[in-house]
Order: sequence, then structure tokens, then C-alpha cells
Amino acid sequence: MDNTSTRRPRRPHTESRASFHTFDTDAAEASRETPADRSDISRRSSAERGQGVSRGARRSVRRGKVARFPNSVALGLLCIGLLVGCIVTFGIMKAQEGRKISQAVQEKMQGIRDSLSEGKSVLSTLRKAYTDDLVMYKDGKYVFMPIDSGLKKHSFVSDNVTVLPSGEWQYAEGDKVISHKGIDVSSHQGVIDWAKVAADGVEHAFIRAMYRGYGSGKLVEDTSFKANVDGALSNGIKTGVYVFTQAVTRQEVEEEVEMLKGLLEPYTLEGPVVVDVEQTAEGTGRMDALDAATRTELVKYFCELVEQAGYHPMIYCNIETALLMLDIRELEDYEKWFATYNKDFYYPYRYTVWQYTDKGHVDGIEGNVDLDLIF
Repeated sequence: MDNTSTRRPRRPHTESRASFHTFDTDAAEASRETPADRSDISRRSSAERGQGVSRGARRSVRRGKVARFPNSVALGLLCIGLLVGCIVTFGIMKAQEGRKISQAVQEKMQGIRDSLSEGKSVLSTLRKAYTDDLVMYKDGKYVFMPIDSGLKKHSFVSDNVTVLPSGEWQYAEGDKVISHKGIDVSSHQGVIDWAKVAADGVEHAFIRAMYRGYGSGKLVEDTSFKANVDGALSNGIKTGVYVFTQAVTRQEVEEEVEMLKGLLEPYTLEGPVVVDVEQTAEGTGRMDALDAATRTELVKYFCELVEQAGYHPMIYCNIETALLMLDIRELEDYEKWFATYNKDFYYPYRYTVWQYTDKGHVDGIEGNVDLDLIF
């Protein structure tokens, strides 16, 4: 027998080490296969070829390997799942929020119905229902002004108000009365007996010094100014003054302050100098035609000039003046004297003097007089 015929063929030198090991492994696996195994593999291979399965895939199956998604596909599926979850959660939350809003609206409407059925006024009913707004009735319609969270607020509560047998009001915190009795007067009160006024417990007085005619624009000194200032000061009453303004220009504001300085020159006052800005009863005053921005500018200019003259400025207003005729935000730095004739303290912004009635009675004054609480 020729030895060369039985010699194992030499592998080509170009075959890599990796393919050499693969060949050996496949050969070893084939040597361990039984005839039944080979028959089964042959059948599977035919089926795989019919289904377009590659040789690499068949080998992975034989070796027990599991096919995996690429990382980018898995990440995409994860993101889609999270997005769907967020959308579903958001939808549930919005549905719950919608139900809450609907329930709140129904409760508010029921509250309005109950209030009106009890005979309460439309204005008081709306004020109770819309607690985030200040509600007013003006020129035949209701006005809603959002409460400004940036403005300073007072801390007054109705339960702290006591009505005395005389009809006067007091404000207390705990067992301590913190309010002081005050009045504001003009020539309308006639001749005043200031000794009796002081004996009746009046501690503060606001006296009209002058006014500008709301039609003519003429500046007029109050005919009782000097008598009232002298009487109040001589009886130990802390005295301030007020000016009813109808100035429509900065020049007119300057005229008012110059005249006021002349009137006050002989006196030393402990109280403030107040600019009284309000709409006239007939709504035909010179200042009534101004817009809120212009009126605010003039009032602020008045306060600046008063302060420059060495006095303490203050602004007199009611809820309509403060919210509709002025931009109260521009006047935040000045103290307010606020007029409201009930004790619900509906107006939320800070003030230090409260005019609570125009029908008060004080010894030494004939007829009605405005009563104030000073804090």
C-alpha cells in the first residue's frame, strides 16, 4: 500500500487560526452524532432551508444561543412605553380635575341660589361667592377686581369690633382696646364746643382746611378752619387737616399745596395732611372726567409736595375710589384713611384710619358728624 495515499491532506497556508478551530469543533461534534441525530439534523436543515434560515442562525440554534433585539430597538420600545404611561396618567388626572371643577361650580351656583332665596342682596351674594375678587356695583353693572397679592393687607377681623351703648365703635385685640376715637369736621358742623368734644373722649380730629370748587375750580379756605384748629389744639386733641381736591393739572396741585402751607404755617400739627379724592355726588366734578392713571399721578404729586414741606401725607378714599378711580399700587407708600360703613372689613388692603359712619353724635357738636377709628 502506498503511504502517500493514506496521508492526511495538508491544509492551505491561507486558512486562519480561527477557522482552524471552528473546523475542529464542527468535526468533533459530527463525530459524536449518531445516525438518528444525523437524520434529525438533516430534516431540520431541510426545513430551515425552506424557511430561509441562514447557516449562522442554524448554528446558533444548535449551540443554544438566543436571538436578541439591538440596543436601539429596546430603548425605543422603552421610551414608547413610558410615553404611553404618561399620557394615560395625564388623562386620568385631567379627568379627575374636571370632575372637581364641575363639583366646585355646582356648589358655587347652589350657594348663590341659597343666598338669593334668603333675600340677601345680589352684591353681598356675589362677594361671598367670588372670594378671589373684589366685587363692586358701578354704573348699572357689577365690576370684578382680582385681589392683588402684592399689596399690603390689614389684619382686622369683625369679631374684634364692639358697638358701645352710645353707638360708637371700638376695636380690641384680646382685652385691650387698640383703636382711638376720632372725628372729621368742616364748616358744615357749625360752631363746635371743643371742650365738650374732648370731654366726650375724642382724641383725634381731622379738620378741613380748604377745598377746590368742583365746578369753578376756585380754591376756597374753609370758613371754620382757624376756629376749629385753635379749638382742637387748645383742648389737647391731636389734629390733622384735609383738602378736598379737584386739581386736574400738576400746576393746580402746586397751587393747592402752596395755599395749604400758608394756612398751616402758624401751627404745629401731630396729625397728617390728607388729600381727599372722591367722586362728587352728582358725578360732574372737574376731576371726575380724569382717567385713573392721570388722577393717580396728581394724587401722588400732592403727597410728594406735602412730604417735601415737612408734613405727613395721607390719602382719603373708599372702595370705589381706591379700586376704580386710582391705581392703588402706585400709592402703596402712603397711609390710607378708608371709609366704609360696615364692619365686615371686605376691603383687604392696609389702612390706618377707618371712617365707619357719617351719622355719629358727639357732645359739643350739633347734628351728625363723621366718626373715625385711628389705629
